Amino acid sequence: MTPSPPQHPWDIYTEGFIRTRRLTKDQAASALAIVQQLKVRAAAIERAQAEARAEAERMLDAAAKSKKLAELDAPINELFKELQTRLDALLTAEQRQAAGASAGKA
Repeated sequence: MTPSPPQHPWDIYTEGFIRTRRLTKDQAASALAIVQQLKVRAAAIERAQAEARAEAERMLDAAAKSKKLAELDAPINELFKELQTRLDALLTAEQRQAAGASAGKA
């Protein structure tokens, strides 16, 4: 029996968001659709960058390597910010208020 592949970090984030914000079934379905949509877009970016990323990984100059990888990561990071924004937009005023109250307790 082969182990299942590790869960994508964005799926983990979204599932946690659904659970902690107590989304309704409809909101949860929308959240899952959003994350799937953004993962498709991210995968396309990653495929397009594969060669450039491999070249960056082979760089010997650590600073140049780090800078290049940060440049390559930027569009993916922007998609994650979009995920956060779109998930937040699903919340009702009550859910936002409850989330703010729990954040204040932490």
